[in-house]
Amino acid sequence: MDNAYTRADFDRLMEDMDNIDNRVRGYLFDVGYEKWYIAHSTVNRSMVMTSNIAKSLNSATRHARDLPIKSLLQFMMDLVMRWNNDNQKDATATFTELGNKYNIIMKENIILSDKMTVMTSTHYVYLVMDGEKRNIVCMHEKKCSCQRFQIDGIPCPHAMAVLSYTYMEVQNYCAAYYTREYFLKAYEMPVNPLPDESAWDIPTEVLDQIVKPPTWIRRPSRPRVKRYKGIFEYLATSNPISCGRCGQKGHNRRTCKNASTRI
Repeated sequence: MDNAYTRADFDRLMEDMDNIDNRVRGYLFDVGYEKWYIAHSTVNRSMVMTSNIAKSLNSATRHARDLPIKSLLQFMMDLVMRWNNDNQKDATATFTELGNKYNIIMKENIILSDKMTVMTSTHYVYLVMDGEKRNIVCMHEKKCSCQRFQIDGIPCPHAMAVLSYTYMEVQNYCAAYYTREYFLKAYEMPVNPLPDESAWDIPTEVLDQIVKPPTWIRRPSRPRVKRYKGIFEYLATSNPISCGRCGQKGHNRRTCKNASTRI
């Protein structure tokens, strides 16, 4: 649902969700549509509406969480330095106008645009027929009625149909931050290595401060290492459970309501 670009698509998906559980709509409204619905976003997210980077960081630092604070900070510095260098190498090895990820998106949009019909209104406004659906594309303002063109900052399949029809230069209609030039700028600032502790120049006022560990009560159970997964992650990755009593899927023996059934 976070990839629904128009209000009509959003309303349709919300109705489908109401049919499953009508309590979800109120919860999502309280969270705020702008935090997870791409068309309501108040900032340009560049097609990103997930927390994948946070998940990657959590996974990379999983074994370092139990280290002392100085060792943990050293680990984080080395990790960021290595990531920055790897991404800089990837940017340097990119020989296309756009980044590799966005080149793939462009190729997919070109394939989707093959069967679309383009009709000219003016020299910059076009009607694109996608089956029976009518889409209006304004190349001057870089907009499409599907809203993907202006939100993503990259030509949608309808805009690609126009570009193929008019032989316009594709790169001129992509946002600048998808280009190799901006990719290089993102990682041109190096992350300098942290010197040995013996070479640190620590101010006296910092050395005079005594930092004590926080006071906390250890819980009786074993500390949790892995994060809690959302329900949709379980549905996407886990196999449906089967009951050992009745054989049906969706519940286990403990929650089985088919008490008279045996397999």
